[in-house]
Amino acid sequence: MGGLIGKLSLSLFEKICVIIVAAYLITRTKCFNNLISKRPTFWDRLILILVFGGFSIYGTYSGVEIFEAIANTRDLGPMVAGLVGGPIIGLGAGLIGGIHRYFLGGFTFIPCSLATIISGILGGIIYKLRKGEFIGIYWAILFAVFMESFHMLLVLLISKPFSEALRLVKETSLPMITSNGIGVGIFALIITNLIREKRTGFERDKYYAELERKIYEMERLYRLGVRVSSTLDIKAVLDLCISTTVDVLEAQIGFLFLKDDKSGRLFLGSMAISENNDVFLDNLPSKSNIKIIKKEKVWLEKEKSIAGWVAKNKKPLLTSNVDPQELLTNPVYKDFNFKVKSILCVPLLIKDKVIGVIQVCNKRKYVNFTSDDQHLLVSFAVHAAIAIENAKLYQEATEKERMKRELEIAHKLQTSLLPDRPPQIKGYQIAAISQPAREVGGDFYDFIDVTENKVGLIIGDVAGKGLPAALFMALSRSFLRAQAIGNLKTNIVLERTNRLIANDAKEGIFVSAIYAILDTSNNILRFSNAGHNPPLLFHSATNNCEVLKTKGIVLGVLDEVKFHEEEVPLKKGDIVIFYTDGVIEAINENGRQFGMNRLIKILKDNSYLQASELVSMIEERVKEFARNQPQFDDLTIMVVKIVY
Repeated sequence: MGGLIGKLSLSLFEKICVIIVAAYLITRTKCFNNLISKRPTFWDRLILILVFGGFSIYGTYSGVEIFEAIANTRDLGPMVAGLVGGPIIGLGAGLIGGIHRYFLGGFTFIPCSLATIISGILGGIIYKLRKGEFIGIYWAILFAVFMESFHMLLVLLISKPFSEALRLVKETSLPMITSNGIGVGIFALIITNLIREKRTGFERDKYYAELERKIYEMERLYRLGVRVSSTLDIKAVLDLCISTTVDVLEAQIGFLFLKDDKSGRLFLGSMAISENNDVFLDNLPSKSNIKIIKKEKVWLEKEKSIAGWVAKNKKPLLTSNVDPQELLTNPVYKDFNFKVKSILCVPLLIKDKVIGVIQVCNKRKYVNFTSDDQHLLVSFAVHAAIAIENAKLYQEATEKERMKRELEIAHKLQTSLLPDRPPQIKGYQIAAISQPAREVGGDFYDFIDVTENKVGLIIGDVAGKGLPAALFMALSRSFLRAQAIGNLKTNIVLERTNRLIANDAKEGIFVSAIYAILDTSNNILRFSNAGHNPPLLFHSATNNCEVLKTKGIVLGVLDEVKFHEEEVPLKKGDIVIFYTDGVIEAINENGRQFGMNRLIKILKDNSYLQASELVSMIEERVKEFARNQPQFDDLTIMVVKIVY
């Protein structure tokens, strides 16, 4: 008998190698991964029922026959199916293996068939009791040992004659319990590692998503800080500061209080509210709808509010335990349709002098603000305070006169640098326009004869307005032209230009630009991007627009920067549009931006127009959208259309 047990054990343990391979292959399928991720489809469940059912049948055939019975690993498939897939998958796999065993016959066919079906059902019940969580390696092995012991008990209770059943159980119980326990343990080990791998991947992705979100927020606040610093309209600065704060911090409402120099009291300078309470993120750009609230001048009691305390102590304050007295005595909270649960308040400082306070209430998604939100708002408050102070100074008469003289000089300089007309190229239509937000701006475009049949196209945006921006624009344009002539690599041109600009750039002044080479002999466009808005390519064949993205930071920030060159083929009817922030970030009376989608729609609906007509239409639509609202960015557009 010992020889028989040894032979049986060896035969069954040989199947363990097959089990290892099968376990690895099954757990790496898309169906199984969807099951582990708790998002299986009907077809995923059906396929897994068939797979584990088939594995159960294989366990039957791979066993060893003893006294008209088979010592095997048939129960393994239904057990694993139930533990990881629930009652339906466990029952399905068990029925396949059990029914197959039933028709094989033998004096143990009834208890063996029942044991296979019950193993799938009990595995599914454990899955339900654990609420879909896998029980782990140790408990999975114990479950397998229990099921095989139960299997042996059924054989003793049901099979006839009893003497033969008892003899069979003595011969097969130890090998079957051991092999099935090891088999389930192998599956459990691989499944546990897979679950751990997925959790690690999920946590990693979550971390990177949060990191990317924070980088996006900081970049956006920096760029917006430059933008608010570039306008001297005090009302526009206040509205932009508070709308930006509410948008980026995902607040329900926000206030910007200014400090009266004479009385020292705070009064409401601007107020913004989110028109939706949810947070929408699509590749990070926010879709929240922020509305500026026009409200009469509201004064706060001196030092009797959170904002007053912040102004007095010159320190930020974050609280999620709002004093009811704050809500009763502060008039800015009137007509709220939500309960204030969390307040974040930060002082606006100019050389340790408080000029105002920014305050936001309730984070839209999480209700309470965090210390990260506080650090973010403190950083933005530095830009906002400078912008507000500059705008206040601009209102003084002497400042207005000085600015007027500067703008006249800058306008003449800028106008003289822009091309008189676009190049005339056979088979192409090229048109461009540049409209500064005020008398002058930092936008520019240019055309360069690189070599025969190759034309350089430049569009750029200098941070800032007025004479400094115009002078820096002239400098940047000259550097670009000097490096472009005779050089057929767009990325090399930008890298060399960047080194020249970085040597002369002051802190906070930089240039975003796109440099492209139009190869008219081969209908190919090569381009590199230095932190500028990506151009749009309209494909006439499909009536679709493609955003031509490539990596690159703005010019003048770092001395040594590498840029990437991309190449796209052009076909008859295709249209390429280059543009600056003034197009897609034009703001209407509700504080909404013109956006990329409107620009794409104009292009799709009017692709039949000539290049010059298309430029005029885009300019007209942007102005119609903005109406009489002051704009913070220059509007520059360049259109290239392939005629044949």
